[in-house]
Amino acid sequence: MEYVIITGASKGLGKSLARTIMDKDRVLILIARDQFKLNEIKDELYKKHHQKILVYPFDLTNYENVDDLMDNIFLQFDSNDDFKITLINNAATIHPIKTVDLLDETDIKNNLTVNVLSPVLIISKLARFANQNSRHLKIINISSGAYNHPIDSWALYCTSKAAIQMYLEIALSENNNDPAVKILSIDPGVMDTGMQESIRKAESKGFTNQNDFLNLYRENKLRSVDSVAKVIKENFIDGWNVNSKFIKLDDFFESK
Repeated sequence: MEYVIITGASKGLGKSLARTIMDKDRVLILIARDQFKLNEIKDELYKKHHQKILVYPFDLTNYENVDDLMDNIFLQFDSNDDFKITLINNAATIHPIKTVDLLDETDIKNNLTVNVLSPVLIISKLARFANQNSRHLKIINISSGAYNHPIDSWALYCTSKAAIQMYLEIALSENNNDPAVKILSIDPGVMDTGMQESIRKAESKGFTNQNDFLNLYRENKLRSVDSVAKVIKENFIDGWNVNSKFIKLDDFFESK
């Protein structure tokens, strides 16, 4: 049995991953802020697969409660089963899209808590549990080329992606000789999501790259979340087609 934890599972790529990954040998654990949308996807998947699905309405800005969240999840694991754990760290926010001089304390706290602090707490808690209980752990981080590519008005988003990347690279180095631990960051490319819509509607005068994203939309060059979810399932969930710590999915699409 494999327990697959997906953050940001109520919409976009997270929702598509839940639909794509579900099968008889997996228990999905879906985390998102919107309880109504979580229950919708749970009901949809149960009617189709009749498999156990766990949903946890949780706002990642509430980092103080991450420990309790994970303890509640651990209670659902069947200790009599030789299970594996997979985390798909998908939830993230692009907001605020502002130049550095306009960022305020609330902006900074909310972005870095959702994108860095809470994921770090989740990952550390999972790593400790897996180590103490001799469980296989796979971490798949949904990243972005922004982690090493500065974009005006995206200071917090770029910074947060860079921070998570370094954190995971160190975790991978610390477990380099342990075949039970697998860690990977993925750049899925520009997808047709609510985040992209926010980028197109951003009003920051310092967002010099905005026309690039508008053109991708106008030219119908946005990747569908379903196509990305399919590539992730086939190459990193069902198997482990990995030769790097950071993979851009462009090659997988270009080779088809």
